[in-house]
Amino acid sequence: SRLLTLGADVSAMSPQAALVLGVLGIALAVAGGHDTTLLGSVLTETRADSETCSGNDCDTMPGCPPLLSLSARDLGFFVINLDRSTDRLQAMTKAFEDANLPPFTRIPGVLVTEADSDDRTIPIRRRSKQIKLGDWGCALGHYAAWKAIANGNKQWGIILEDDVEPAPGLTLHDMVSDLVHVPLDADLVLLNPATLAMTTAEDVCEGLNVQRITWGRGMFAYLVSRDSARRLMDKAKTHAAVPVDGFTWRNSVYTTRRDLFVHPCRHPCKKSVRQDINQATAVPKQ
Repeated sequence: SRLLTLGADVSAMSPQAALVLGVLGIALAVAGGHDTTLLGSVLTETRADSETCSGNDCDTMPGCPPLLSLSARDLGFFVINLDRSTDRLQAMTKAFEDANLPPFTRIPGVLVTEADSDDRTIPIRRRSKQIKLGDWGCALGHYAAWKAIANGNKQWGIILEDDVEPAPGLTLHDMVSDLVHVPLDADLVLLNPATLAMTTAEDVCEGLNVQRITWGRGMFAYLVSRDSARRLMDKAKTHAAVPVDGFTWRNSVYTTRRDLFVHPCRHPCKKSVRQDINQATAVPKQ
């Protein structure tokens, strides 16, 4: 189950044009055979670009918008993993060791039940019974990762689902080099462009290693800052769309030019995190 949304900037559009764009997005999703269950607006909510940047993390490049700089010492890794999926945790740990990457922080995956649908203390509500429990739990796992980064001591965090792998041959230095400059308005930077489907990426300015992206699928691996994690949490409480990769396109999204992490399983993936949660929450047939 996937949710696809349009990521165009509608701030300058007339209501009529925005409506046409939304209908077009639904039509494209249906034509592609995708699940078009929508929780929230089809149209993206864009945040106005900040005009200024202050602090030690700010940087500039000729012709570029305000940028934040990233360093290895201020970067953490976070892996979403169900308690029962010890094999995935072991595989991810070995992959990090083989790639000589620093240890990651494990974010326990979230299992939910039908009874949880009425629990108003859960930060991301299940707004429709059509939403699978696995998709809901997956979104809550990502929310937990955002919270860990927002409250942590690292300025940056890379969030990974536990079925991805570091791209072969890439080092921590390579990853930081690709992410050394990130636009100030970025809510997240996707790190696996080859896995994304139906994407449209465009250059922001000369020399910048990340591109703006307005359409795609998948949140297997991505970068957020402490501030953007807080923004994602705030938006998710009122505007979250589930599956979580649909909520992606309500934000300011960028992508690296090459894969920093790879997802060996192509869509539809029977080994994905959400499928793992769906299997864990499945009610046995009588």
